[in-house]
Amino acid sequence: MKTRTLLAIALAVSWATASARDYMGMEPVIVDAKEIEGVTSASGETIKILLRADDTAGQYTVISDQFADRTSVGLHKHDWHDEGFYVIRGSFSIVNGDENVRHTVTEDTMVFTPRGTLHAWTALEPDSKFILIYTPGGWEHYFEAAGQLTEEQRNDEEFMAEFRLSYDAIYFQ
Repeated sequence: MKTRTLLAIALAVSWATASARDYMGMEPVIVDAKEIEGVTSASGETIKILLRADDTAGQYTVISDQFADRTSVGLHKHDWHDEGFYVIRGSFSIVNGDENVRHTVTEDTMVFTPRGTLHAWTALEPDSKFILIYTPGGWEHYFEAAGQLTEEQRNDEEFMAEFRLSYDAIYFQ
């Protein structure tokens, strides 16, 4: 009896998952990051968008982020997005929650930052790299738009504050 019940549950879950995938328009995808052209910021951070919201029916975005040197991202939060960081290479000094506490994280470390949580990071070694997972998806639009900004816009603090806020990035430093 237990085997039949488990089999029925497994089939129901499998069918529901397949139906949701078909309904939501998602398709299997394999991404080779080596084939993606990255966007490099003035500070030497190279971002590659691995999965877009369109690939995941809006559920999440996955980004590869590599740092040329001791690049820092200042203290900020997102009210509408959760973030996960998985360190691939190197090490980072991070704030995750308590702004007065810094943690050093190294490769094979996962960090989760729920929406509304203060966070910041500094690459401690050249070529440090992590994978970012944003949920819900759509965060790739911030990086795409940021790549189109002029030098004058990047240097305008008021403009940048409004720009970041329009993409749910609330900076405190």
